[in-house]
Parts: sequence; structure tokens; C-alpha cells
Amino acid sequence: MTTELSVRAQIGELPEPGIKFRRPITMTTDWLNSRTLLLRRLFDVEVLNSMALYKIPPYIFSHPTNIIKVFLQGIADSTALPPSPKMSKGTAAFTGKGAGRIQLELEFARWHVAVQVCRMFQEKVKAKVFMINWGHPNIRGPDTWKGQNHQLRLYFNEFAKVGFRMGFKRVFFEEMMQKLKPKDFSRQRDYCPRKCRPAKKPYKCNKHNEDDEALPPKVRGRHFNSFWQICEKLGCTCRETCRDSMCLKSFKGKRKKQKTKRKAST
Repeated sequence: MTTELSVRAQIGELPEPGIKFRRPITMTTDWLNSRTLLLRRLFDVEVLNSMALYKIPPYIFSHPTNIIKVFLQGIADSTALPPSPKMSKGTAAFTGKGAGRIQLELEFARWHVAVQVCRMFQEKVKAKVFMINWGHPNIRGPDTWKGQNHQLRLYFNEFAKVGFRMGFKRVFFEEMMQKLKPKDFSRQRDYCPRKCRPAKKPYKCNKHNEDDEALPPKVRGRHFNSFWQICEKLGCTCRETCRDSMCLKSFKGKRKKQKTKRKAST
């Protein structure tokens, strides 16, 4: 096929990775000159390299809602999996209270993209995002966080404002929506959950992975106990009035004092 930039591209399937429901593909294009002005304008960079893929260009946000919707559909097609109409409650497609949700699996290395996609859903198409389940040791656990995708979660009725564009995914999702009853939909009131009380007990990080080099500088060396604290550090402005995350140094000191107090009481 030929793209709108008159560049020939070939799409093929990769060997089966052994992961259920996934269809890995690869796209190979003609040689591209990274110095081409058109490409640099497309990615809004002075020098085109792999780092251009780690943020969404700011000008994208100025497009009309219908263009933003198509952009988000492309992201959903490549990162989210609609539940089968035969899928029952009690699976990952539903919360503990039975409300259905769609989960966008955003690549671990693209932290800022997760916040930008969330902003697009909420500001541009008025679809409320429930949460981002960050691939961070304080959120996913000290032994399982590294390399985990950031999971951006929306309830079915909110995601329906964008939906899928890819044929089989769109059909599955529409069939699921028809199967559900009004009581199965969420009643999320706000665009960002307004509870300002962070979790009292985050995952215990005895290894203190918060210093790991795999974390971006803006969230490295800090202890978080709610997902929105990470969002704030990466540029989200929805939570400016809520309690900040703790500097890792102060967090370690606090733990040490608690242990000392226990020994004195015994």
C-alpha cells in the first residue's frame, strides 16, 4: 500500500508469540530521509529520531474533535482488546462491582504518552477516564512492575464515545454493549476521581525500586501511593490541590523512625 505521504509500506504478521488474543504485525516502509521537512513537521521536532515517538506532538490537540476521535480510535485499535460477547463477569473486563471496562495497554517506555492520551479522552471527546494503572513499583508491586504496560482504563459507556475503528474489534464491542443492561454501566461523575485521600498502604517497597533507572527522571526517587500522583509529576494539572508524593529520602526516614519507636515501646 501507499501512504498519504507517498511512501510505500508493507504490513505482515509476525510469528505467533503464544499470547492469546494477540495478532502481532510488522510494518516495513521505504527508506525515509529523517531530514525531510515534512517528517520533522509531522513529529514537531528539529531532529527526527526515535525519541519523537515518546510524546504526542502538541499541535495534535488543536485539531477538531472528529479528528481527535479518529486518532484515539487508532490508538485503541492497536492497544486495546474488546471483550468477547460471551465473556462473563468476574473476568478482567469487569470491575469487582460488575461494571465493564476497556483497558488500553500503553507501552512502558512512553510514560508521557499515557497522560496525553488521557487528556485527549477527557478534554477533547469528554470521555471520563477511570484511572491509569501505572507500570510503577508502588502501583504494580516491587517484583512485577518493570516493563509492564501502563493500563489506561475507561468504563464501557465512556469508551463508547470513541469506540474502535478496526472491524472485528468494533463488532465485538458493539455486541457487548447491546448485551449489557443499564445497571451494568458505571456512574462515574468526574473526569478524574475526586477523592484526595491516597491509599494508606501502598505496596511495601523493601527493595526501594523507586530509584531504578528504568523510571523517567520526573518520577524517579519518589514514593507514590496513588496513581494520580504520578500523573501530576508527568504534567497532568487535574490534581494540583491534592497531597503531593513523598520524596523517597523522607519516606525512608519516616519508615526508620517508625521502626525505632516500635523497639522503644517493646
